[in-house]
Amino acid sequence: MVLGDTQNFKFTTVSTAGAPTTLAGSPVVAAYPDGSTTEITAGITLTVDFDARTGMHNVAVVATEANGYAPGVKYALVVTAGTVGGTSIVGYIVGEFTIDNKVDLVVDGVVGSGSSQTSVVTSTCTPNAGATDCFKGRIIIFLRNTTTTALRNQGTDITANTSGATPTLTVTALTTAPASGDRFRIV
Repeated sequence: MVLGDTQNFKFTTVSTAGAPTTLAGSPVVAAYPDGSTTEITAGITLTVDFDARTGMHNVAVVATEANGYAPGVKYALVVTAGTVGGTSIVGYIVGEFTIDNKVDLVVDGVVGSGSSQTSVVTSTCTPNAGATDCFKGRIIIFLRNTTTTALRNQGTDITANTSGATPTLTVTALTTAPASGDRFRIV
């Protein structure tokens, strides 16, 4: 899972006889990072009896920095309140995930206005930056069909980036500033 993603986890609760049973008692699921006892509830939505299926539940996790999630950390989704057939199931682990600090292997983008030799402002970046500095250490290469001739096939390293759909990339100096509309690839 990449920081900024939303992930859905399904789990089932059953009675002592093994029949699917509704999770009751104002149920809550929290995420526990690694070996910590600090729970995260921000960005977690529990849907009991998902799709009107008794005993099948969905936990949606919006794993953003604002919600308290961080790259390189493993999280356990744990029931922190709830009962099945009148019996508490607090402490049951219903899912696990790890946040990676990387995005897809190849990212394509278009330069926006206001770029310089050391700062590439993007107008499109697919997939977008999940987190600050997620492209750090990767290489930006300007494509052959870029309008700034001097930048065609030129590459440089990314030393920092902002987060979001149109990140600004800080790079080791290019030979010239990219123009709006220039196309690039991050590898």
